[in-house]
Amino acid sequence: MITTLIKNGLVYDGSGLEPVRKDILIRNERIARLGDFSRKKADVVIDATGALVLPGFIDINSSVDHYLDILSADGGAENLKKGITTAIGGNCGSSLAPSSGVGSLKSVRKWGDVSKVNVGWHTVQEFLKILEKRKIALNFGTLVGHSTIRRSIIGEDFRDLTDREMATFKKMIVESFKNGAFGFSTGLEFAHSKKVGQNEILELVRVVAAHKRIYATHLRDLNNETGFKNSIEEIFDLAKITGANVEISHLLPLNGLGNEYLEAKSLIERETADTHINFDCYSIPRVAYPVYQLLPKPVKEGNLETMLKQINSEYLEASILKHFKNINPDSLTLYNLQGSLKFLSGKTLKQLSESFDMKSEQALLKVMRLSHLRAVVLLGIVDEQSLEEFLASPSSIIASGGLNFSPVFTDFLKWAKDNSKISLQAAVMKTTSIPAKKLGIKKRGLLKEDYYADLVLLRDFKPTEVIVNGALVLENNAIKNHSKGRVLRYAD
Repeated sequence: MITTLIKNGLVYDGSGLEPVRKDILIRNERIARLGDFSRKKADVVIDATGALVLPGFIDINSSVDHYLDILSADGGAENLKKGITTAIGGNCGSSLAPSSGVGSLKSVRKWGDVSKVNVGWHTVQEFLKILEKRKIALNFGTLVGHSTIRRSIIGEDFRDLTDREMATFKKMIVESFKNGAFGFSTGLEFAHSKKVGQNEILELVRVVAAHKRIYATHLRDLNNETGFKNSIEEIFDLAKITGANVEISHLLPLNGLGNEYLEAKSLIERETADTHINFDCYSIPRVAYPVYQLLPKPVKEGNLETMLKQINSEYLEASILKHFKNINPDSLTLYNLQGSLKFLSGKTLKQLSESFDMKSEQALLKVMRLSHLRAVVLLGIVDEQSLEEFLASPSSIIASGGLNFSPVFTDFLKWAKDNSKISLQAAVMKTTSIPAKKLGIKKRGLLKEDYYADLVLLRDFKPTEVIVNGALVLENNAIKNHSKGRVLRYAD
């Protein structure tokens, strides 16, 4: 039996109660007791004097699978440096499983280079078993993605499903739930789902609700007043008709639509008790988008191969460049470029245009061509004043939402500490126990006896020690172990 003792820390247990200075005794994977153990000996002793001791952060909207980090040699270990001990993938309609054809990861190719992945699974069960054999750094569970399953049934076609195809779709969702998937997601703004009818989504969400799983969705339209209102109404209707447990993914108030977003936030808060609607957000005023989302509407309506042909077309070049002139080159930052283009990650569009010695719109088109549209951009288009209301909302949950590079959770806690809109103990709940409850993750998200020992110690709001399933995996900001994460299944 391995024992770990954390002494003298100020403990925020995730329940929302005032913090208390106490010790935490861990035996093997679980928290054994909380109290005063000043005379107790243990195999590992951590002096937490001056530190805040919290449950490990639970990222309800992670892209650790989209960027293929969970399949890397270190099993997503960089997340530990941000205090994240549990990540939920399969968001925005794209998951790594299930698939009717081995090697089909097309739904995530807009984020990462799937050609480098040796896929050896069909079902969620097979995928999770492979992760267990490979070992992972943090706990990982998954939703199943609408686009992933739809592609596995009809390929790249853009059409309505037949009755037989719909029955197959429902069967695959149910099988995935039996295999441990935590829920179902859609990415209704993205090319492959944009034109999917509400009736199809309604039929599928009925299945989700019947199995008491979460339905997470990226809204259909976020960028104009009418489209946004229609998107919110669509989700409200789905929730009321089906009774589903709904999570709106990365809902951030955009510039020029602050009032509309605040009105939607108020509606969600009024509806939450009856319809179980929440939304996730973060305190960093930037939004992550696959780079193809910047293309003019007619150009981004096909699949990736079609869009690549369009951006290389001399006939369309003038109209694409004209559209790009509306983008502020200071507000766009390149992110997640791969291979020989990796050195461009972190550059603004303005810096890119200076490097290429060409106009910003020409530089953006060039990087789209060079990257084959496999890149992510960060846009500084968030209304920062309205964002504070979103962060403090009783209906919001904090999640990375694709900003894997950024210390989303600790930035939020620092904001909460200095802000009168929310207490620090309430802020901790938004990163730990509330997402655990929303998803149905058992015995995580609280510092409580018999709960799994997932903890983070913060000094000056920076993670200095992280414990995953009772093992010290981060010490002095250095990763000690990247194999202590657990594959999580619903009802585990």
